[in-house]
Parts: sequence; structure tokens; C-alpha cells
Amino acid sequence: MFLRVHLAPEMHRPVHVHFILKPDHAVCEASGKVAWCAPHGSGVVFDDINDTFAQFVDQLATAAKSINEEPKRKLLDRLLGEADVAIE
Repeated sequence: MFLRVHLAPEMHRPVHVHFILKPDHAVCEASGKVAWCAPHGSGVVFDDINDTFAQFVDQLATAAKSINEEPKRKLLDRLLGEADVAIE
């Protein structure tokens, strides 16, 4: 997963992502490590994800294949606020 961050963390730093989906306030959580760094963000490889996060990513991957932008927007509109990302 690519995360847009202002300060690029060091390679292999632990990362924890937490966000909530509406309307049911389902919690998505994942932990992993920084796999690569770029000027505007970092790539994270997750090794521990909860079922809600896995389902959301699968739905996002399916929506991304659509020519129509509407499925992508509807899915991303489920995010409640901003994601909380902790880079240790």
C-alpha cells in the first residue's frame, strides 16, 4: 500500500494503520513495515491485517478495475474521517 507522508520514514520501520468505515463503524487495522520510499510517500507491506481491512482492500481492488469512477467513489466515501497511521 502506498501512503502519502510528509517525512519519509526509514526502510523496515514498523507501521500500523487504523481507520473506520461507515455506516457500521467497522474498524480496519493492519500492521507491517516500510518496504520502499519515494519523495511523496512510502510503500508498506502488511503482514498482519484484520478481516475488515482485507475485505475493504478486496472491494477496492475490484472497484479499481471498473471503467466507471462511481464504484470507487462510493467505496472511498465509506471512510469515516482520516486514517490514523503510526510509524514507529
